[in-house]
Amino acid sequence: MNHPAGTDRPQMEGTITCPHCGQVLAEACRVCVSCKQVIDAEAIRLSQIAAPAAILPAPEPPLPPARFSWPIFFLTLGAAWLAGLLAYVFGGLASEQLLLFGLFVGSSLWVIWDAQARRIPKPWRWGAASLLLWIVFFPWYASRRRTPKAPCPFVEADRSRLPLLLVAVLLLQFLLAALIATKQGPAAFPLH
Repeated sequence: MNHPAGTDRPQMEGTITCPHCGQVLAEACRVCVSCKQVIDAEAIRLSQIAAPAAILPAPEPPLPPARFSWPIFFLTLGAAWLAGLLAYVFGGLASEQLLLFGLFVGSSLWVIWDAQARRIPKPWRWGAASLLLWIVFFPWYASRRRTPKAPCPFVEADRSRLPLLLVAVLLLQFLLAALIATKQGPAAFPLH
């Protein structure tokens, strides 16, 4: 069984500990059977005699997961609503739709860039989720970016099927809307 290097455990007479992987080996070993690194048994034995056991720092407690922030959600929703309303009042429906489309695409691209800069896991997944369901994932990322080392299991997990299911449902909804629009023409989605 491998043990991390530097752990306190009783060591039997005639054995040494591999400095690379922590495996307990016979003194005669010159190559570790576990990690295949070259071992200098004499230097290890002298360092164990001469130096006291190293005091390992206590591990940092794990950070709580990054949670959805309702205040950021309502602030984002209010800002998008106000921008859309002003664009509609001063420029009409087409300018409102163009402004909101630009807002969604631009902020999703910013999410990818910012997540890469902050080394947040899965930046492309954050960007795609923000583009597909902006009102949920953009505020969530805005609260997530404050704690870049905290885990976010829902979006960043490797084995979770829920994000994939959500993307599949949204893609299916988009394809269904596109099919209805092509079948019925512009009358399916009146602009006024």
